[in-house]
Amino acid sequence: MEVVENEQYSADYLDSEKRSIANAVQLFFADGSSTEKIERQYPLGHRFRREEGIPNLEEKFKENLKTRFPEKQAEEIYIMFL
Repeated sequence: MEVVENEQYSADYLDSEKRSIANAVQLFFADGSSTEKIERQYPLGHRFRREEGIPNLEEKFKENLKTRFPEKQAEEIYIMFL
């Protein structure tokens, strides 16, 4: 595995207007083939994608409640938080 800093990502992270949390990944295989490079400037959860991320966060919360409380109680807690 090799990790390489992209200096533009670091600069965009420090830019108070952007606060980008950019990352990219590309896999290279022993046979010489590779995947496409996949890049995300603003991952799900970033403030610029907040509206898009809220439904996923709510679903995650709901599912995690079920791991700690009986189903009926988990549903009641979930409804309270909505």
